[in-house]
Amino acid sequence: MRKAISLKEIARLAHVSHPTVSRALKNSPLVSQSTKDLIHKIAAQHGYQPNRNARSLVTQRSNSIGCVVTDIADPFISEVISAVEQVAAQHDYSIILTIAGGDPEREMRAVRSLVERAIDGVLVIASTAGGASSPYFSEREIPIVLINNHHPGNFVHSIGVANFEGARLITEHLLELGHIRIGYIGNQFGGESDKDRVRGYRAAFRRARAAYSSEFVIHTESSLIGGYRGMQHLLELPTRPTAVFCYDDITALGAYRAIHTAGLRVSKDISVAGFDDLFFSSHLQPSLTTIRQPMREMGERAMRLLLELVAPSQNGKGPKKSQIVIPGELMIRESTSAPS
Repeated sequence: MRKAISLKEIARLAHVSHPTVSRALKNSPLVSQSTKDLIHKIAAQHGYQPNRNARSLVTQRSNSIGCVVTDIADPFISEVISAVEQVAAQHDYSIILTIAGGDPEREMRAVRSLVERAIDGVLVIASTAGGASSPYFSEREIPIVLINNHHPGNFVHSIGVANFEGARLITEHLLELGHIRIGYIGNQFGGESDKDRVRGYRAAFRRARAAYSSEFVIHTESSLIGGYRGMQHLLELPTRPTAVFCYDDITALGAYRAIHTAGLRVSKDISVAGFDDLFFSSHLQPSLTTIRQPMREMGERAMRLLLELVAPSQNGKGPKKSQIVIPGELMIRESTSAPS
């Protein structure tokens, strides 16, 4: 196995000083472009890899970010992680991924484990613990950014879609079509995201001076089986809803199956709407009306925010709380129509 080349050896081959090599590899403006190109070429040819352990002793930074997710198979989470990793790579950061499975206690154990590994900051996607971790991180001056599930509390930074507005838009769309009996299948682990969507759903009824029925609002897990069981429950009511708004597109897909199993038709018999606009949503039969979440933008902005918070000038400090809310977009498709 070939021994890794050192900075000293690169300097000898390039006929420059050791400090010049170090500056060139950091893209310093003090080094000419031609010298940078030569040094990068030699480094690449000899498989040079920076010594992260040595660098962390000097900078007090590990250049590692912990990322806690509920389920890596979730298409929403996968898209966000892809954007996070892309920005991290551009800044020479690595991502350490941990799966919490939607369990608040397991999430807390995961973030504590990451801190013990000397990471510089933490991203939590679809948090179920949220603000509970605030005191733990504030004591250690380690920044944490929540994606798509804001919680109250200091030292908690969050980026997410406008859940309240998105839910209100979807429900208003259904009301404008003529639906009055509108169900909501929520996420029992959705935290503030679910609460905001319920509030938006109810606000649409108030704006329309219409009454909603609490028996049409149910909560289950955000999954295919959760959507299926939630829709089954609504279909078994003495007076069933004519339209259903689902917490997300995965839940809506489960609702589709329950409607088909009952011998009914999506849109013609029961309108269905989701939230996310995942890659499959426009390809369903019928195509799904939903709120488009800017998933990549959320991932990119969350990672950039965390990089700002872990920058040496911040030293893990900065604003004690920041909440960035990004508008969603109503995508009207074939799954919603006027009640028959």
